[in-house]
Amino acid sequence: MIPVHTPGHSKDHTAFFLKDAGVLFSGDLYLADKIKFFRSDEDLGTQIMSLKKILKLDFDTLLCNHYPKLEHGKNRIARKLAFLEELYGNIIRFWEKGYSEKQIFSALKLKEDYFTKYFCFGNVSMINGVRSVVRHYATKNG
Repeated sequence: MIPVHTPGHSKDHTAFFLKDAGVLFSGDLYLADKIKFFRSDEDLGTQIMSLKKILKLDFDTLLCNHYPKLEHGKNRIARKLAFLEELYGNIIRFWEKGYSEKQIFSALKLKEDYFTKYFCFGNVSMINGVRSVVRHYATKNG
């Protein structure tokens, strides 16, 4: 079993790769192709880099914490990467035009899962994804 450091969802996140079996234990790096909410401390930019790193591995089975994919696991990672890259790009496009985080949220017609947001005291929400992208972009671009 090969540990693969995959930060983004959390700073210390690690996936595990069984090379001979073509199996990836992705932990929370993969929950679904499209994400509906994010933790307040997630870093989407770093998560995108981690997904790209994982795609360099040779696997078909994706064993994640929520919905294991016994076939086409690499394709599922690629779909999540495409979703996050599109979301990241769209957020930055509006940010560079001077939109606030709330204005970006509205302009992109993002939807909030208010039950989850309030149940988790705001720690888990879709607006956190917008904030994460803005934070990452600002840090990367000074």
